[in-house]
Amino acid sequence: MGPWDAEEITLAQSGQPHETGVNRIAVEKQRKRLVLTGGRDGSVAISELSTLQVTSKALKDDPELASSGQTVGHKDSVEGLAWLPQDSRLFTSGAMDGFLKIWDAAEGVSVMSLDLHSSVRNLAINNQAKVAVALEDATLRLVDLRLGRPVNTMQGHTKPPLSVVWDHLEHLFSGGMDGTVRAWDIRMGARSLFLCDPYAHEGAWPLKRKMPEKPQRVQEEWQHEEAKPEPYRFRSMKRVLGTDRRFEEGSVRMLTTSDSLLDLEPQRVEAHSSSSSEEKRRTREQFAREAEWKSRHVFGPPRRQYEHEASMAHRGAVTSVSFLDDRLLSCGVDGKVRCWDPKTGHLQAMAHKREIKSDKVLAKCEAGLWRDVNVECSREEKAMQMSALGYPDEVCMIPEEELLAVYGLRSSRCLCRLAAHKGAVLCCEALNGEMLSGGADGLLLHWRSGARSQCSVQKGWVPLSCSSGKIRSDCPSFATQR
Repeated sequence: MGPWDAEEITLAQSGQPHETGVNRIAVEKQRKRLVLTGGRDGSVAISELSTLQVTSKALKDDPELASSGQTVGHKDSVEGLAWLPQDSRLFTSGAMDGFLKIWDAAEGVSVMSLDLHSSVRNLAINNQAKVAVALEDATLRLVDLRLGRPVNTMQGHTKPPLSVVWDHLEHLFSGGMDGTVRAWDIRMGARSLFLCDPYAHEGAWPLKRKMPEKPQRVQEEWQHEEAKPEPYRFRSMKRVLGTDRRFEEGSVRMLTTSDSLLDLEPQRVEAHSSSSSEEKRRTREQFAREAEWKSRHVFGPPRRQYEHEASMAHRGAVTSVSFLDDRLLSCGVDGKVRCWDPKTGHLQAMAHKREIKSDKVLAKCEAGLWRDVNVECSREEKAMQMSALGYPDEVCMIPEEELLAVYGLRSSRCLCRLAAHKGAVLCCEALNGEMLSGGADGLLLHWRSGARSQCSVQKGWVPLSCSSGKIRSDCPSFATQR
């Protein structure tokens, strides 16, 4: 039994910093004493990590508004939160209203506000106080907080980026709605370095060069094509009488000598048609569920065929990217979690070389083979905050509708699913042996591993067949009390 099994996780604290929902969570890295939460209503709250009691809620960005008692943080949903590195007082936030703000946690007021003229999808900050902001206009804006203004705009995504994370002081990664995971170097201009390619380990693939399309010949109005006589088409007697049409099921048909009057009774015909239609409906629903499960968990992203095409990392939007030790994790709406080598953009094995004894397994790991982790995350094209813990745990936390799932990255299996939120889980943050989760119900829950849990937990449930691609809705909920 591991530390992340169902019986070893307990709910330590619960609080409700927002009434409309918690979108983002950020924990102070220096003292690990404060936790930030961003709400759907645009407010930002600061809570104590030990008790989850709100110390400052709905921060004011204007001293005049603060004196009058009005609560104004952002005008729209908060989509990005981050503490300044090596600082336990200043933090930054970005929202859908297009503003990037710097806050003073001690005073509870806004220190600086920048209008980026586009909705903020996500943000990340490095040790040099440079903020990489993912915007709705399909660009990444680099803001230097020391200068107080944007210094660079990076273009490459064809659709808005949804997540961004720093690797080093100059390197960062982003994932967007176009299904690509791009690497950037802020010193080399506005173009991306490379794209993560899941088919790179299969060797070179001959790419086609797209030929320019030939202009279509425009026919002038005064030019007319010569009329071509068409042959006479004979109409058969069946077509004249209308007996060539095929009648659908349930419609009236002509009687034959082999039909009996008992077979054509209205009640029996209606019962037979209703039972057959119900059976066909169930068959169609079964096929639809199987096709949906296969399209999400079986089929991979399309492979590039032309030189000008981009390498797709996921089949659909990339909702989250994060670092796990020296590896990059990405999650998409296709229900896949993939591990990448941040230096080359190739798939990387998850097993530790210190634990590998077989030479064949070691050769596969060095070749970069990776087994995808199938998850049941949301299919909405919006940013999702997932979290992961490195060696020796090697686990990642994924919000799955009203559940918080914990996956083992080595075994690619679900260790447990925690059920305590009354609404959809929107974000999570992992610490050493601890987790924080926020949902649409406005609750902020603090989980701890290593103790016997008394809450309602679904242990190790995975879909047994292709038809059960959705999470069961009969999971009991755990009523938290403040």
